[in-house]
Amino acid sequence: MKKILLVILLFLISFIGFAQYKIGPKIQWEDENWIWGKIIMEQGVVGHIYKFMNVGDEPVKITEVLPSCGCTAAEWSTQSILPGKSGFVKVKFDPKGKLGPNSKYVTVKTNSNPAVFTLTMKGEVVSNKWQRSKYKLQYGNLAVVTNKIEIGNIKENSSYKFEIPLANIGKKPIVIRKIFHASNIKITYESTTIGIEEELILNFTYSPIRPTIFGENLHEIKILTNDDTLALKTFSLLSVVEEDFSKLTPKQLRKAPILSFDKTEEQFGTVSDNDTKTVMFKMTNKGKSDLIIHKIVNQCECLEVESDKMTIKKGEFTTLVVKYSPRKYIGVDERFINIITNDPKNSNFPLTIKSYVLPAE
Repeated sequence: MKKILLVILLFLISFIGFAQYKIGPKIQWEDENWIWGKIIMEQGVVGHIYKFMNVGDEPVKITEVLPSCGCTAAEWSTQSILPGKSGFVKVKFDPKGKLGPNSKYVTVKTNSNPAVFTLTMKGEVVSNKWQRSKYKLQYGNLAVVTNKIEIGNIKENSSYKFEIPLANIGKKPIVIRKIFHASNIKITYESTTIGIEEELILNFTYSPIRPTIFGENLHEIKILTNDDTLALKTFSLLSVVEEDFSKLTPKQLRKAPILSFDKTEEQFGTVSDNDTKTVMFKMTNKGKSDLIIHKIVNQCECLEVESDKMTIKKGEFTTLVVKYSPRKYIGVDERFINIITNDPKNSNFPLTIKSYVLPAE
């Protein structure tokens, strides 16, 4: 009986000793920190594989993987990993809207000892989508190339395409709520939201307004946004609309009106800044059909121009009366008056006023 008890005791002692050296499931990672350096946002999702080995003596099982944000997704070994075998956790990071330094992590829950691991990832997200150097003006949290669009000369029946690039330099997405523009301006764009550090191109098609207003045309384009620093962005659009003579036949050109002036320049010499000078220009139609004055464009408020008629018959004339007031401008002064007509060869005819302005005593 004593021998039997002794054998049982020795067995228990050896069993307990063996149990003390049993490891169980145990994970050893190759690396737990991924430093990506700099990545370009427009190149999309990047990924990394964290590898581990089961250095224990029982199977390892990953029970759950929890990314720290929606920009991070994970895949992992779903089967039990036998002792001496390897497994993985594959992490994907979406850099969209994550410009600047980033620090993310995933929590890995297992049956290992320890049971919970934190895998980290760090780096910087940069963008090459748009060039800051071309943006000259800050409009609240939007950067723009310019807020003045100058189309230049355009024929009455033609159209002109242009674009307004917008770049979000703020800390949150900017939403375009409404764009106010004239009916002769058409607009298309891909999205109503401009993400952080993203660019949006507004594409416009401009056609002269009907009925045609010849000469300078000034329009406003207003963009209403959710930008809490400056919600309404205003852009000016300037064009010079010309009559289209390209479809006139040779016969029509021979019968066209011909504009002629007795002089095209007036030099007042030395004047006082509170003086008002008057000059008259005789404008004659030497063509074979009516000469129509579409518009008289003054360069500044210092000029006033009056004409006794806007339609001049064949062989007739009109007198343009020009009043010039320097209005405290001092020094050499040169001003222009543009006469917009239906003369195919002189549709935009300049008249010049020159003077040297001295301050009044």
